[in-house]
Amino acid sequence: MTASRLDVYDRSGRLERSWRLPSGVRGSVDVHYGVAVVTRGTTVLGIRLSTGRTVALAHAPGSVRARIEGPGVAYRWNAGGYGYVGFVPLAKIEQRLGKL
Repeated sequence: MTASRLDVYDRSGRLERSWRLPSGVRGSVDVHYGVAVVTRGTTVLGIRLSTGRTVALAHAPGSVRARIEGPGVAYRWNAGGYGYVGFVPLAKIEQRLGKL
């Protein structure tokens, strides 16, 4: 991932696709089931790697970080000196991005 693109490679290392990222995306990218999860400020974004479709999966009241695994997306943020976590189940991700 560069500052503005998410590159998708096949198993041999050949570039398959390159998707433009929304402005403001920062930090790491995590991938599972063909979905990439990135964050932009207080928003968790899901990107379907096969189509580039990008949707907001969750919003938090503070700067957010996220990871995706089999059950769904776990995300965290801090506010008022406390840490918080949220969860987006895989069913909701499929509802927003299409059947995985």
